[in-house]
Amino acid sequence: MLAQFQLNCLLSRFRSHLYSFNRKQVGTMFGILNALIYSAALNSEVAYRDAMNRRHFNLKDIDLFFEEARTVITPAEWISDYLKEHWAGLTRDSRSSVTKFRKIMCEMFKLFTLEDRHEMWKVATNRHRNPNPCEEFNMLLAMILARACEEYLITWGMQIEATELDMDAVREGKYEFVRIEDQSFPKHKAYTMARIGKAAGIWNDSQTPHPGLTELINIEYLKMKAEEQYQETEPEGRSPEQILEEEFIAITVPEIIISEEGTAVVTERIVDAAPLSVFVRLSMLVPPRFLLPKIDDGGILVPTWAREMGDKAMRWWQAQIDETEWMEQFAPTWVLDSLVCF
Repeated sequence: MLAQFQLNCLLSRFRSHLYSFNRKQVGTMFGILNALIYSAALNSEVAYRDAMNRRHFNLKDIDLFFEEARTVITPAEWISDYLKEHWAGLTRDSRSSVTKFRKIMCEMFKLFTLEDRHEMWKVATNRHRNPNPCEEFNMLLAMILARACEEYLITWGMQIEATELDMDAVREGKYEFVRIEDQSFPKHKAYTMARIGKAAGIWNDSQTPHPGLTELINIEYLKMKAEEQYQETEPEGRSPEQILEEEFIAITVPEIIISEEGTAVVTERIVDAAPLSVFVRLSMLVPPRFLLPKIDDGGILVPTWAREMGDKAMRWWQAQIDETEWMEQFAPTWVLDSLVCF
């Protein structure tokens, strides 16, 4: 029961992140996730094809698929071709879009790490065609995000397979249903991903997570709570590192209390506490806390370097607007243009 509660909290967090994306953007992330998870499943032999190209699954020890540290290497060009062939009209399928959304999944959702090639590739002779590996791939978070994407798309009116009467056939006295392409998921229905999610007990129609995933879910939940506590803690003159070391998060274990009437209540008992750094540092690419440079009358001082267009300036403005919504009124046009969704 506690694992299901923690899973729902993680799912809720991803849902809130998806609100800032439109349907096609969420579809793009869903398609990319399907490609990455499918590749990982084939490499781990959780899924495999026989000589007749029929798909089979080996789900006996599915919890190990989530526990093992892995690197998923899937070329952006291959994913782009895959989206064009199977997700036509539902996604942004260019190679640049794949690269962009894969970076979003790395930095915003922390599903994996990517090599930062920006500086190195400024020198033309350093460029190469080797795929950027998705390292430290977090299969649990990837599946939770995939589930959130599917639920988002269904909320927007898409169906696993939408059908309607074929009116041409009706005129001939035949009542046949045809598929509505722009309202349906791809014909493969992301089957491999859904099958693995159901076997692990974390897909949309599952009741309880697989027992072998309980500890993994608990760790991800603690990481999430530690990050939230870190972001909400007032600095009071402390540096980000001091906050991480001086603030603690409670470690709890589930406990069942049975009343005299025989009613069972599941609660949590605090058994330990750990510095926020223990869990925050487990998350990949957790950004440093942006401390607002205050001035005496309570306003916010905009650094000189943040007044001109640049990646660092954009990150600063994004953090300030997230922290204090009224800062949007004073943001330069180039900031607002970048923050507006497609």
